[in-house]
Amino acid sequence: IYKCLEECANNKTVMFSDFVAVASDEIIKTRSTDSARILKSSWRKWVSIVAEQMNITVNYKYENWHIIEKRLRSEKLPTVTSTPSSNKSISPPSSSSNSISSISPPSSSSNTISSRSSKSTLGIPLSDDDKIKILELYDRLENSQMWCLSSGRYVEKVMRDFSAKSNYLHLAHSLVLDLEDDHWSEWFTELELQEINAAKERQNKHLPQEMKSYLDALPESDNINVLFNYLNEQQVNPSNHRGLYFLKTTLLYSLDLFRISYLPLTDQGERDIMRRIWVIIDWAFDGSNLKVRSEKGSFASKSDKNKKRKIAAGTSMTRQRPSDIPDLLIHYDRYEFCTVEAGKTESNNTKGKNDSGKLSVNCKQMLLNLSYHAPSLQQDISIIGMGISGMKLTINELSNPKGMVCVYKKTDELYFPIHIIEWRNKMTKLCEILWIIRLETEKRFRAVCTSSGGSVPCTLTPCFQKIK
Repeated sequence: IYKCLEECANNKTVMFSDFVAVASDEIIKTRSTDSARILKSSWRKWVSIVAEQMNITVNYKYENWHIIEKRLRSEKLPTVTSTPSSNKSISPPSSSSNSISSISPPSSSSNTISSRSSKSTLGIPLSDDDKIKILELYDRLENSQMWCLSSGRYVEKVMRDFSAKSNYLHLAHSLVLDLEDDHWSEWFTELELQEINAAKERQNKHLPQEMKSYLDALPESDNINVLFNYLNEQQVNPSNHRGLYFLKTTLLYSLDLFRISYLPLTDQGERDIMRRIWVIIDWAFDGSNLKVRSEKGSFASKSDKNKKRKIAAGTSMTRQRPSDIPDLLIHYDRYEFCTVEAGKTESNNTKGKNDSGKLSVNCKQMLLNLSYHAPSLQQDISIIGMGISGMKLTINELSNPKGMVCVYKKTDELYFPIHIIEWRNKMTKLCEILWIIRLETEKRFRAVCTSSGGSVPCTLTPCFQKIK
């Protein structure tokens, strides 16, 4: 307890929620078999006693005891032989027990994070040198550069503590915080996660009025011929009304997929789905300065991976690392704004998890690259990462709202229709979001091109490169 309080103390103040996150394993060891309430009151008492001896104030404002309750419910732990009856207090851990500061945070299957499998598809193991390199990255950060939450805790310091317990490669090692990652509910309080999520709220964007009116006027029908005839009657000039032309051609095309019985999907593979279903992403950028290219090496990825290459001297020059190749890349030359990864199925499988991690790293590399060219826009620009899983399209956004952390969060989850009954609702939403992404991406492109640079250089750290 002494060591943990020393570690968590900030100006002679300790958040009890910090203590719980770090000392959860030790807390569980002294549990009562039938009462989390007794366990909580006993530990609050012990911490208060020790803190008073150390002249430290304990702040109980933020609550995260659900971490302990969750473990008590989910883990089948051996019964503690010295567990007291419900009307007695629990004895504190002896001085001979393991130091609390060395205890791993809660995990439903192990004492360390991501130690489920050594297979590369289920996790890339870290070497001792990797772990040292990761902690050195965090230790070089200064408090003035970090993101201080209302609770008084620094986001980067929490991520460092998490990284110190990791045995497998994780986004945190590249200073990326994915809000969909359940790990963080055990390290941040619910209020802290809400604050992180709200730091860069997505503004509600709307279609141009003429496009909105076009979609609103679509017949409320599930008859393919009725819908086809209506759309064919609409006269649209592709030169003067590019947005309306995108709507008409995309809607007609999707209807034709039902007419020729291409939908619902049967034995189509990933390439088939990209070629016939999600070609509409490409169409959304027709006529734009931005280009959509398939399986093109990312300039931002290559630049980030090779930033620290040295010319030959005492040793030979290291080999150039290849760039990552996303399924789709939306860019203008060296400026990259959106990356797309595709999979065949909608299930939450291993490939989907790995693609999500790859997406977020690619997004950070793109933000890094843009920030080098326009550092004054570092905290204003967002990068889009699209994940395709069969007929589902997930829209994610990566940004650097504060400090040195990039936050990656899901903003939309859309579906291509699988039955004509849902065609109108699904397709109008898809068309709307894709065109808004085009408008926003073009806006960011103009901002980067017209930026004067700025006196403050880019402060983001490169993505972690595993030592081979």
